[in-house]
Amino acid sequence: MTSPLARLGAASLACGALVLSAAPALAASGDTSAPSVRIAAGYRFFVGTALEDSSDTASLPAAVTWKQYDASGICKRSVTDYYDPTGDSYDFPLAPSATSYRFDAMDRERQSDDLTMHSTDCASPSNTSSVQLPTHSATLQQQDVFTLDSGWRQQTCRCWSGGGDVASTRVGATATYRFDASSIALIGVNGYQRGKADVYLDGTKVATVDEYVQDRSKGINRGVVWTRRFAASGPHTLKVVSTTTRKFDIDAVVTTQERL
Repeated sequence: MTSPLARLGAASLACGALVLSAAPALAASGDTSAPSVRIAAGYRFFVGTALEDSSDTASLPAAVTWKQYDASGICKRSVTDYYDPTGDSYDFPLAPSATSYRFDAMDRERQSDDLTMHSTDCASPSNTSSVQLPTHSATLQQQDVFTLDSGWRQQTCRCWSGGGDVASTRVGATATYRFDASSIALIGVNGYQRGKADVYLDGTKVATVDEYVQDRSKGINRGVVWTRRFAASGPHTLKVVSTTTRKFDIDAVVTTQERL
C-alpha cells in the first residue's frame, strides 16, 4: 500500500468543469480577491503506467487537474492530503505554476483521500483560497466483469491482476463492459507477441489500442493501455474488439467516482 508520503505534485494541462473560490481575505488596498479555481472533472490516468496489486490493496497512478486565476498571480501553493485509513494528514508544497496533483488511486480497502489545495496570491497583503478537491474512490474489477463472446479464453499467471486475464487471437472477438464512473482505465498486457483492438465507448469508436512492443525488456504486465475521463459521473458502455490474430489481453478495469 502506497502512503501519501510517496506522492508527487506535477504540472499538466487541465480541462475544466467546476469553478470554486474561497471567501477573500480583506487587504488594505489593491487586489482583495482570493484565487479562483476551475477543477477538471474526472481523475486522469496514464497510459503506460502499471497497476500495483497485492492481497490487501491495489493502486494506480492518477492526477487531479485544475486551472486557476488571480489578478496578482500565484506565489505559493500546497495540497493537504487527509489519508482515510489512518486519519493522518500530509502537506505537500507545489510549484506556484502547478496545474495538477499526482497521487495513487487505491482499491480493496475502499479508502479515499480528502484533498485540499491552498493557493496564496502575490498581492500585498496576500489573499489565500483553500479549495477541497474532489474526493476519489477507485474500484478495481477483474476481467470477469466483461461480457465475452466465444473468441476469448481464460489465462492464468500470478503476474496479472487477480492471477489471470482473458485473451483473444480472433479478429472480431468482442468484450463488453457496462459501468458508471467519472474515469476509467483499461488494464492489459504490453508485450512482444501482443496485437491490437478497437475500443468503442457508447457505440462510437474512440481508439485503436496496440499492445505490441518491439523491445521485450519494455513489456508491461497490468499496464494501462487505454483511459478516458468524463465531464461527470454517469453510465457508459465499453466495447473492445480484437482486430488482429496476435493475442490481445484484457486484465482488469479501474473506475473512479468523485464527490465534492
